[in-house]
Amino acid sequence: MAGTFTAQILSFLSTIVIANLMTPSLYGKYSISLIFLASFMPITTKKVEIYLVNAKIEHVNAILKSTINRIVTFSIIYGIVLCGIANSFWQMKFLEIVAYGLGIFFTNIIINLAVLAISLSLRTRNFLSVAMSGIWQNGLTLIMQVFLLQFSTSIETLIYGYLFGRSFALCIFFAWSDFRNTVKILLTSKNQIGNIEPKVRRDIYLASILDQITLNSPLIIALFLNNQDLLGISSLALGIALAPATLIISGFSMPFLALGNELYHEKKPHLRNNFLALSGLSSLYLLFTFLFSFMIADNIFGEKWIESVNLIQYFAIPISAYVIISPYLQFKLGLGEVKTLRISNIGGILGVGSFIIMFSGYPADLIVKLVLFGKVFGQAIPLIANYVKGKKPKS
Repeated sequence: MAGTFTAQILSFLSTIVIANLMTPSLYGKYSISLIFLASFMPITTKKVEIYLVNAKIEHVNAILKSTINRIVTFSIIYGIVLCGIANSFWQMKFLEIVAYGLGIFFTNIIINLAVLAISLSLRTRNFLSVAMSGIWQNGLTLIMQVFLLQFSTSIETLIYGYLFGRSFALCIFFAWSDFRNTVKILLTSKNQIGNIEPKVRRDIYLASILDQITLNSPLIIALFLNNQDLLGISSLALGIALAPATLIISGFSMPFLALGNELYHEKKPHLRNNFLALSGLSSLYLLFTFLFSFMIADNIFGEKWIESVNLIQYFAIPISAYVIISPYLQFKLGLGEVKTLRISNIGGILGVGSFIIMFSGYPADLIVKLVLFGKVFGQAIPLIANYVKGKKPKS
């Protein structure tokens, strides 16, 4: 947990430094590029990182080979798609687009290889290396980006700074975690033919994609409205609003998954106390975010980012509800209710779409401010209905 917290602090410091070196327009392009890769990571890896931790050794070799092939294939696809976005919305020159596309290709490979490496290290219970990996990634990425920005201020510079920082971090991880022993075991293991991945994971990774798309819907709207300043301001505001929320969610998701699993096996978990603690942290998150945006944000980020302060407050309200919804969905997953997970995230998409249609005649910045409310309403309604249905006495 200490490693995760330190990594989040470094990520936040990186946001402050990079935002002050960038214009809102440039920062928005950079953010949407990384968000695109992160949102579609479940398609790239098919969430095998979940399965790799406990998979039989004779299966791991086959899983890794097929996953690495997928990573390379989808890295090419993502590079082409983002080059198309750069050409259509950002009016970049041909050579700039080529450099940007190559950066996206290699960045996506490095990001996903790091996920696989961490999952394999968890097999050997090398928790210290896993905890330190986030610190190395965020720290070295910040150093490389600040260094390269001294020579050129562009989207390509930020992407390559991210790529070099993550690459160096991955090399350190390999050296630190005694990764050679794991690789030796994998190379000498038999190659298992056939599909040995659990089918239920398909619902999980598709639900994860829907969740990420709706969570970043303010940025997607700003992108397609071709409002680059609004994209940058929204990116910074959403990043700040999500930083403490992510810590809470990551801290509660696995325990809630375990609680659901205990209940599934007819044990009696301490569910009420955990929900009270989560609700209390959600309230503290909302209070902290409002105080931060009122008292500190404009002094840290400067005059050019002043509009983001107001957006932080709008984003914080629905995100405080999301802080409760996300771990609760993990609880339902622990119960084996994958259908509930799928329906809730489909509800989030429908909620976002409804709000966009409802406010389509209003200014773009108002739609960006309110669209996350649509996400949490859409996700919450199926969960509330499911809870009420479960409370009804059986006839």
